Order: sequence, then C-alpha cells, then structure tokens
Amino acid sequence: MLCDHCGLNPATASLKQTINGQTRVMHLCRDCAEQLQLSNFFSHPFFNTSDLFSGFFQQPDSKNKAGTRRCPKCGATLHEIMSTGHLGCSGCIDAFGDELLPTIRKIHGNAVHTGKVPQTASVEIKTKRQIELLETELKKVVAEQNFEKAAELRDEINRLKG
Repeated sequence: MLCDHCGLNPATASLKQTINGQTRVMHLCRDCAEQLQLSNFFSHPFFNTSDLFSGFFQQPDSKNKAGTRRCPKCGATLHEIMSTGHLGCSGCIDAFGDELLPTIRKIHGNAVHTGKVPQTASVEIKTKRQIELLETELKKVVAEQNFEKAAELRDEINRLKG
C-alpha cells in the first residue's frame, strides 16, 4: 500500500482520526509522518500517560515542587499526583483539594459526582443522592415559579431527611 499523502513510498503507519463522528484513516510513509510532525506517535511504542496528565495540572508552587507536603493516609506528594494524574487514596483530595479541584473542574466540568450510584451502595448514600437530585429539581421548579410542584418536592425532601 502506498502513502496516502505522497503516493510514492510504501505506507509504514496508519493514522486513524475521528472528528465530529466521522472517521478517516490515513496510511503514511515515514517521511510524510515526520513531515506532518507525527513522528512522535510512531517512534514510541507506548503512549506515556504521565506526560498527558502533567499537562492538565498547573505546576506546583515552589514549596510543593520538592514534594514536601504528603497525604497523611498514603504518603503521596502533590508532585507525584500531578505528574501521574492518579490519586494515591481518598485522603489525597482532603490533603490537596485546594490545588486539585480547579483542575478536576476543568477536566470534568464539575467537581461533584453526578453519575449513577452503585447498586452495592449503602441506603444512606442512595438516600443522600436522591435528596441532592430532588434539591436540584426544587431549585428549577422554584425558578419556573411552579410552587405546587416545589411544595411536593420540599415535602419529599423533608420525608427523606427525616
């Protein structure tokens, strides 16, 4: 198979690109891949996630750059979290929340879990999640001035809290 870009050399790499739901595959020779500045993708056999995640996080300030502050539960440093993109444990959010929350909001659009509650979750967690959803709906119906529905939601929230 010849290179889709130059049509002269044998293709040694394939690049699959999906944009707005449309997928396009390009078969490229080594020269065209380098010319298109894609050589980094083809010269390294494994994708380095550390480089990816370190780009999301702001560089730590000088007191944290040495990694002196540690999570009391697992011992992870802010520098380690920022370079790998992985939290050591649930205590890392408590220890480094001020530094991590802006980035989490930037990546996910929110810093509060809004997905489904696992089937194995305790009744308290499920109830708390249901109350949160009802409170969100309550704010919406109050803004719409649907006070009858708001009263129903308020009563349901009070019942769940009680």
